[in-house]
Amino acid sequence: MNSTTGKADRLLQIYSRLVNGEILSKKEMADRFHITERSVQRDVEALRCYFQEEGLNQDVIHDRKAGGYRLQKEDLHKRQTRDVLRGFQDSYGRCRHPAISSAPLY
Repeated sequence: MNSTTGKADRLLQIYSRLVNGEILSKKEMADRFHITERSVQRDVEALRCYFQEEGLNQDVIHDRKAGGYRLQKEDLHKRQTRDVLRGFQDSYGRCRHPAISSAPLY
């Protein structure tokens, strides 16, 4: 598996867990994926960038009270969620955000 595939798979797993209502801590994600906490922040920023570029009414926010990241969204139907996952997978790497496009893939 190359690093691009690894990052894309990681982003899909993170998004899927967020959609299911999980609160994800940086440390837990870093440990789970064997990456740094900074890489977790890059992944979250990549998701945010994708949502913005696609005009989606959702965002990944850090909830200090809950102790991690969570998805803030308008209600999505299961079909819409599946379409987001498929669209994200198809267009990964299209993000023009300088912190993402120039960041190394971990």
